[in-house]
Amino acid sequence: MLDVRRVLQATTVVTAIALVVKGLGFVEKIVLAYFFGTGIEVDAYLVAYTIPFSAYIVLREVVEPSFLPTFVRTLGVSVRDGWRLFGVFGTLLLLLLGAVTVGGILLAEPLISVAAPGFSGAQYQAATQLTRLVMPALLFLGLSTLTTATLHGQKRFALPALSMASFRAGPLIFFLLLGGIQGLALGMILGALGKLVLETLGLRRHLRRLRPSLDLGFPPVRVVGRLAAPLLVALGLSLFVGPLVENAFASRAGVGGVSALAFARKIAETLTTIVPYALALVLLPFSAEMAAKQENQALAKTLSGSIRGLTLLFLPVTLGLMILREPFVRLLFERGAFTAASTELTAGPLLFYALALLPFALEVIVVQFFFARQDTLTPVITDTAAFLLNVILIPPLMAALGLGGIALAVAVAKGLKVLALLLIYGRRVPEFQLSSLGPFTGKMVLASLAAVLGLWAFLLLGGGLADDSGIMGLIVHLSAAGLLGGFAFFLVAYFLRVEEVRSLWHRGWAWGRDLIHD
Repeated sequence: MLDVRRVLQATTVVTAIALVVKGLGFVEKIVLAYFFGTGIEVDAYLVAYTIPFSAYIVLREVVEPSFLPTFVRTLGVSVRDGWRLFGVFGTLLLLLLGAVTVGGILLAEPLISVAAPGFSGAQYQAATQLTRLVMPALLFLGLSTLTTATLHGQKRFALPALSMASFRAGPLIFFLLLGGIQGLALGMILGALGKLVLETLGLRRHLRRLRPSLDLGFPPVRVVGRLAAPLLVALGLSLFVGPLVENAFASRAGVGGVSALAFARKIAETLTTIVPYALALVLLPFSAEMAAKQENQALAKTLSGSIRGLTLLFLPVTLGLMILREPFVRLLFERGAFTAASTELTAGPLLFYALALLPFALEVIVVQFFFARQDTLTPVITDTAAFLLNVILIPPLMAALGLGGIALAVAVAKGLKVLALLLIYGRRVPEFQLSSLGPFTGKMVLASLAAVLGLWAFLLLGGGLADDSGIMGLIVHLSAAGLLGGFAFFLVAYFLRVEEVRSLWHRGWAWGRDLIHD
């Protein structure tokens, strides 16, 4: 059975560190916005950054579900074989990443021609030079996917989360030391190296005994290959080619299109990856154990609880961000070179990225339950279908909505993918039935209506506050609106007898009463 207390403790630790990590990533975007706005340099840097970083994300999402469950099962049978698997897989990764890194440096010009076909002149030259500069980061980040998965397989979550902070801090430190876009690019390389070194030190007791090996006939290696191959193809499309396709379309919108889309996407990613990603990291090794023991009832209960919890967390955030997106962008970015025009350009796609918050969050969790059962094929098929739908939808939606059409295509594709995964999982694990969430969904609709009415009423009565008092006025405006919308949402949910809301209220009431008596 799932050790709920251990999961909550580990999730809390990882979430706390992830807040720092995401905070550093967000500070980087604020720095870019302040010094470069939505101009040529930031467009070039973001395209160059996307190439190695998207490749790293693909590898991370391939290595974690294919290597981790196999490593855990192999280690349970033989410690020696478990670390032998690590040695072979590490050797393969080193050779693959070395070749790709060199290829990326040599082929930077055609890469930029494909990734940003709208770039020309100085913008194209800057993107090409920056791509050559940042490509070595892929080698270090890619190798760290193996050390991260290994630490997670040992249920060690804090060190990998801290090491990610090293990567995020690198660009900021070198920008302060050297200045300019080149400083950010160099910082990306050294931050990636720091991430790998920290995680390697965490495994040093085991790594001393390892030797490079290319024993591809070793059975656990073949299992990892069988699980990883379809993931690599599908995730290569959605997580590597996908961002490049979005940037390619955005580059055709003129100067500022790539950066405005990136700023909007960063807001959505920051909101959706902290809690869901931390929870997913912790859930995978535990759910893999439950799946190995065929504890289907526990798996179904854990998945249902995760869906309900994330919905309660992200639905009111989605509504608030959609309605308050423009003052939110103004508060975060509108200073220095980031003008009112930049705010308007960024707020357009943010409307639809906000719509995608809940599908993004649920996707991160739902796929872990397939991976736990060593089923990578189903997520691959749905991911490929979602990618193709996304690409098909972008041209007509962009023609109607500009940059917002790119974000709406993502939201529609992700939403349909999550729905398909849940329906398929219910067929594979009959103990989980999507229909059982029907009453909860109805209550969420009513609570959402209450939140929207509360926010609209606030905007009608006090909307001018955001325009008259500068940053403090924006903070007060957004805080008051958020509190009112959130209060309306959770008040209606409480009276509709949503179990999680009532439980949270009673625990808070009991804690407050005990505090007063003490």
